Amino acid sequence: MMDSLMNAPLLFWAAGELGFEDYFSAALDHTKTTEQYLIREDGSSNHHYQFDPATAAPVRGVTLQGNSDDSCWSRGHAWGVYGLPIAYSYTKADFLPELHRALTYFMLNRLPEDMIPYWDYDFTSGDEPRDSSAGVISACGMLEMARQLPEGAEDKAVYKAAAPKLLEAVIDNCTGDIGKDYDGLICHVTHAKPQGAGIDECAVYADYFYLEALSRYLSPDFKNFW
Repeated sequence: MMDSLMNAPLLFWAAGELGFEDYFSAALDHTKTTEQYLIREDGSSNHHYQFDPATAAPVRGVTLQGNSDDSCWSRGHAWGVYGLPIAYSYTKADFLPELHRALTYFMLNRLPEDMIPYWDYDFTSGDEPRDSSAGVISACGMLEMARQLPEGAEDKAVYKAAAPKLLEAVIDNCTGDIGKDYDGLICHVTHAKPQGAGIDECAVYADYFYLEALSRYLSPDFKNFW
């Protein structure tokens, strides 16, 4: 599942701390498997991918929190926009910047006018719920990859320009009602719309990545927790 890209850094870190090369290989292999089965040709992503439990043969992509098995759940996609730069920081694997570019440009091209992602990238307009957490997670990912890319790289300039715009959009659109109808730092988070859970609310993970994105933007020497 896309979420696992944010778990793999624990293995990368443990490999360095303990000298266990198997941990590093497992994390990198997981990232390559994500590329093979979860990332579509147009840069969108599956949420999960199912394999036959008896033969391990690939079956199909599915979703739990997205709009359909063929859609692109925005927060799941954001885990890729952020998880791939973290993997690149450990591995410098050649395929990762281009893969990250595909995911990130897909996301940027599916944002509505106010730049707050809908809960699924099937939607770019209308009254569907938003998910501001997808925006701040993606901002963290763009700032991390911008830090990893060499000076003069075209994508570096794009990410450095787009991440602050996402942050500004969240500040302008997702913080005004705090203390009234919401109990977190940012609102308009959608946890799991198909299950009717946490629609247009606050969430602790959204608040965390909001603060991390602000810290990354304000401090070029930000110490990566991942």
